[in-house]
Parts: sequence; structure tokens; C-alpha cells
Amino acid sequence: MIPSSHQELVRAMPGDKDHISHSLQTLEARSLMVIGRSPGEKAAAVWLTSEGQKWASQLAGSCD
Repeated sequence: MIPSSHQELVRAMPGDKDHISHSLQTLEARSLMVIGRSPGEKAAAVWLTSEGQKWASQLAGSCD
């Protein structure tokens, strides 16, 4: 797994923070990613699960 900061993802993706956070929570609920949280419960990092990595690979392959 390659961790990325939540803030880096929000800056890199188009859209507002609330929409992106909701999307990340949906992916977590589907077991495609894990959201690491700080002691204050703020999102600190995200990781793709092995299932999420397979899904991302298939999605990327469909763009070829």
C-alpha cells in the first residue's frame, strides 16, 4: 500500500473538500480504501486495500 495524505488528495482532485471527503468515505465503506485518522479523528492518510488496488488497476486498464 502507498499512503497519501488526505490533504494531498483534496488538493490534487477537482471539486470541493466535502464532496471529496464523502467520496473517500464511500470507497472506505466498500472496503476499497482505508482512511487513517489522527488522534483527533481527522483524516490523515489513505490507503487502497488489495481489493481497491485490483479495482483501480481494472479502471486504469479500461482507459487504454
